[in-house]
Amino acid sequence: MTSTHLRFESETRPLVVVLCSVPLLGEAMGSVLEFAEVRSFSAGGGDVAGLLGWLRPDALIVDSAAGAEAAAVFAREHDLPVIHV
Repeated sequence: MTSTHLRFESETRPLVVVLCSVPLLGEAMGSVLEFAEVRSFSAGGGDVAGLLGWLRPDALIVDSAAGAEAAAVFAREHDLPVIHV
């Protein structure tokens, strides 16, 4: 393969990243958002901007204030929607 694009099998589905402190939220979003590829990650610690920069999501969902702040910074720079649950 010569493409550097990371999402090979889901070219037409948007990627929604869920940063959650409650794992059940990630599972619920995966069930509800059938039109999208949903990937869940723990909101606790780590380099949120680095993760989001690597994944290049189309939308973000977070369930904590700290996660929302980190996601909002990235979202403003990349013009992405963020939902804080």
